[in-house]
Formats: sequence, structure tokens, C-alpha cells
Amino acid sequence: MAYEVRLTRRAIGDLRHIYQNVEAETSVAADTWFRGLEAAIFSLEDDPARGAITRERPRLRQLLYGNKPYVYRIIYSIRAFSVLL
Repeated sequence: MAYEVRLTRRAIGDLRHIYQNVEAETSVAADTWFRGLEAAIFSLEDDPARGAITRERPRLRQLLYGNKPYVYRIIYSIRAFSVLL
């Protein structure tokens, strides 16, 4: 079952900030890293349950991306819905 990844306004803003912060526009390595971050986020379409449950809120999950000391925490929820035919 495929899921749809929807980004909140805050997530979109955070991604813009990260893009600027890592200077992805002027660095091939930073752009590659940023594209990997985006790919990690959208890979949740295939297996959203793979992320660990957060300590703060059991309904939320987290996916970590990057290497220390620059690890980004992607926090998300899984919302199921059914389609009646």
C-alpha cells in the first residue's frame, strides 16, 4: 500500500531554511546531500512505519538523516484512511 507524503507549511519552510543554510545552491556536495534529505522524506510513501516512535508523543514517528554532528530529525505521523468501492 502506497502512502501520500504531505508536507506542512512549517516543514516546507524548514526545508527552505536548510537548503539555504547548507548553501545547496552554490555547492554540488550540499545540493546532493539536500536531495538525499528530500528523497528520505518522500521514501516514507513506501514504508512509513519504519521510523521509530518518538518519546514525546507516541502518535508521532521520527526518521533520522545525516551524520553526526549534523543529524536532522524528521518528525511525522501516519494517517490511515480507507476507500469504499
